[in-house]
Amino acid sequence: MIAVDIHGHGDTTGRDEFTFWDTATDIALLLENFNIRNVVICGTSQGGFVATRLALHRPDLVKQIVYAGSTLQLETPESYAGITHLTTGFPYVKENLGLIMQAGFGVDPFAENATAREAEAGKHWISVWNERYSGTPEKEALMQKAVKQLLQRDDIVPRVPELRTMVDVMHVSFARAMRGWG
Repeated sequence: MIAVDIHGHGDTTGRDEFTFWDTATDIALLLENFNIRNVVICGTSQGGFVATRLALHRPDLVKQIVYAGSTLQLETPESYAGITHLTTGFPYVKENLGLIMQAGFGVDPFAENATAREAEAGKHWISVWNERYSGTPEKEALMQKAVKQLLQRDDIVPRVPELRTMVDVMHVSFARAMRGWG
């Protein structure tokens, strides 16, 4: 298994401008370097955007795509406005993260009815996101670049008929997924 950070996420560095196509191209180069073909690529959230682009860019490398909590569609005007609002200003605050997790995973880990495990996950992600994206102008700029990549992505839906790979879609609620862990 190879886990890849999308440009602008995790510990990625090196590019001022990037798209999901750039990450897909980099993954293709990585796979070629190790002579790996017929991969099953699992993309969660924005990882699904990359998986689709990899399968379109290099169908010879991709055997199957597994989407988990992802979509091929562009943001709606409402989600675009929400993402812009929630990602403006640092550090990430509990209220914003709760809304982001509610939108992405179907549960607000800070709500009164959140389980202990959901609350623990929320605290973890605040810590991770603050460490990655707040505290310095460089980190804050990285987040803005990642948000730009998300909001300015190209419309991939018209190209879906070009996919030559098996596609599986897994969607479960965050609460259900949390109960299945550990």
